[in-house]
Amino acid sequence: MTNHKNKEVVYDLLVKLYLSCKEYIEVSSFDTFTLIKEMTLNTDVISIFKSLEKYDAVLGKFEIDIDYANVDSDDLEEGDTCTKLSICINKASDEKPIFFATCAKELINKHSSFLATGESLPTLYYLINDEYKSTSGVKPIWLNNLLVVQDWFKLFRTLADIEKPSSKGELVYFIAKKDKDKFLKHTELELLLDYSFTEIQNVPKLGEFEALVKGKNDLHTEERKVFFKQAIVEVLTELNGEAASESPIIKSMLENIDKLTASYHEQVQVFIQNFALNEFHNSVENKYFEYLENINKTVGDVQAKMFAVPASLIGIGALLKVSNWLSYSFIIFGIFLVCLFSQFIISEQFSRFKQIQDSINFIFRKLKEEGIQKLDKTKVIKEIREMKEKLEAAIENKKERLIWYTVFVWINFFLAPIVLLLKSYVIY
Repeated sequence: MTNHKNKEVVYDLLVKLYLSCKEYIEVSSFDTFTLIKEMTLNTDVISIFKSLEKYDAVLGKFEIDIDYANVDSDDLEEGDTCTKLSICINKASDEKPIFFATCAKELINKHSSFLATGESLPTLYYLINDEYKSTSGVKPIWLNNLLVVQDWFKLFRTLADIEKPSSKGELVYFIAKKDKDKFLKHTELELLLDYSFTEIQNVPKLGEFEALVKGKNDLHTEERKVFFKQAIVEVLTELNGEAASESPIIKSMLENIDKLTASYHEQVQVFIQNFALNEFHNSVENKYFEYLENINKTVGDVQAKMFAVPASLIGIGALLKVSNWLSYSFIIFGIFLVCLFSQFIISEQFSRFKQIQDSINFIFRKLKEEGIQKLDKTKVIKEIREMKEKLEAAIENKKERLIWYTVFVWINFFLAPIVLLLKSYVIY
């Protein structure tokens, strides 16, 4: 039989002994049975003593006196008067000691510094006033509450940047920026625990935050850890700024878990909104540059086809070399056709500008409506309006350039008769 199994057997025997003789036995230091008055032995008590003596290797000390003389359990008889009983349950080297406590408060306060660092209660303990055995399989309310509190402590410990032991438990530090700070600062939180923590009303289970404790290594979880740490710092700053209280900060934190989770969800919401804002901003910018490219391309097409000016000038130069009216007529007609076709091309670009303008009005109106519905951000709406105005200004600028192209094209045509008149005047 393993040492742990032996411990369980001894534990059950000690509980039976205490329940059989609680009028005569006192428990001190959580693990020492002593006799407070003489008692007459019966067969049940004798049987328990004999069974315990078989496991004396597990016990720290086991002594029985009958009529002031030390005896072995084999010599005990019914009706004997026990004048001394000394049982030390645990040894100094025991890894899993047995504890007898008056109540849960005494048990928890005894182990408070260990519980605050994440350690568990002893596996084998008995609560005298409640007649509660830890092996009963039933968890009382105080124990469930204790486990919930320890889960929150574990979460705080997981998110902390620095941990170090303290006299009452553990100090954890969170390194993060506070509201108006330009630089990172550390915020201290002492994890300590006593029975009063199990009496805090409505401390919820970790629920959705269990994933943060399990240490799942993905980007989404890491981002959530950052948000929760920031929420802890915000709530701690708020609690530290409130009126001085005898209650530890960590207890106030647990009493305000709703504030903590609300701050966390607010952090997440701000992140999601900013992400959506950036996505939307990129979408608006993409549309802006797409339309700007189309506007520039429209004028570029005209510039590439603007052969009217040089072609007209060549025609005018040809007028100076010819001397009969038939040649004059063909050259002037050719200049006219070049100018006419150039005018068609320019007019077509004006039409394209109108289509682009209509498309800009439609798309940016849709973007504005979408921004109001999804984001409700004044800054975004202002940017949309500014981008639309810039595009409209660019279109007007390009239209003005097209008008000048038209003027230069037709100036060449009207130069032809002037050149003919000058030539006639020189000849005659």
